[in-house]
Amino acid sequence: MTWAGTSRAGLYLEPYVGYGTGKDSYNFVQTSPSSATVVSDINSKNMNYGGKVGYSFSMLALGADYMAESSGKATGSSVLPDETYTGSYIGAFVNLGLPFVKVSGTYFLSASAKNDDGSGVATFKGSGYKVGLGFTFLPLIAINVDYYVINFDKIDSPGSTFTSFKDDHKMTMVSVSLPINL
Repeated sequence: MTWAGTSRAGLYLEPYVGYGTGKDSYNFVQTSPSSATVVSDINSKNMNYGGKVGYSFSMLALGADYMAESSGKATGSSVLPDETYTGSYIGAFVNLGLPFVKVSGTYFLSASAKNDDGSGVATFKGSGYKVGLGFTFLPLIAINVDYYVINFDKIDSPGSTFTSFKDDHKMTMVSVSLPINL
């Protein structure tokens, strides 16, 4: 077993946990049960957790990234009600590990979130990306700052019909991870 950053080919694992803050920018037209056109921003905060698994060789790692948001709160809109949400995102990642620093990028092929504004649960679907910078001060621990954007363009909200829907979920996450090459 070797630590991340050491030149050796093998299995790459990186579990992580963090906290995210940012905003959602909604733009939609609802036609039932009532007609409404909404353009509004809402502040978001949540806990994040997930992990990367893949193959590493030399300073490069490639593979799959699963990230989840839990206990999310969205507040502060003058038009939309406060809401709670959870999210689940699956994508492909690439990491470049340099001494004491790692740069990463993920493209989320599948993104879904469940929002509850008190009147029911809506499911959003879309895709997105994440870019980040990590600092490895100790052999096993990295402190990361990631910026991620999820573009939701589909909604399933029982009892409601939409002619268009868009939610740009833009967040900054600070996390702790354990990057390991096996």
